[in-house]
Amino acid sequence: MVGCNGVPLGVPEVFGALQTRMIDTVISTSAALVALQWHSTLNHVTEQTFGVLVNGLVMSDSKWNELPPDIADKLIVESAKLIAAERADVRAADRRAYENLLKRGYTADTWTENGYQEYLQVEKQVRERLVNRLYTPELLQRVMSIAGNAS
Repeated sequence: MVGCNGVPLGVPEVFGALQTRMIDTVISTSAALVALQWHSTLNHVTEQTFGVLVNGLVMSDSKWNELPPDIADKLIVESAKLIAAERADVRAADRRAYENLLKRGYTADTWTENGYQEYLQVEKQVRERLVNRLYTPELLQRVMSIAGNAS
């Protein structure tokens, strides 16, 4: 379909695989490419990135239940503000990394509409093939629902 073969690798294995030309393409954000040094063996970059923004507040149920309701409500509101600000900061950093890669001579590639739709189709197939191997159908549905509502 897309003329490539996926190679499943853990994050620590990607750099070596790029260096040995076992792989020649990664799907990531520009900021992650630079932070993980993956960019050093590549020369093309796309403006539209596919990556994960990771942040959150983790608290056990027992501790959460000890909070007075008014404090819990304030914590939810303030956490949402903080996460939105961090999301904006991470996206700005990714944009700066992309622009720096262009300044270093990387070629900027643009997805065609057909290419982008084909990528989304392959992405969907991969997600569905991993159901009951990596996660349950319910977990996938929950994640997709959350992702659909994320900005």
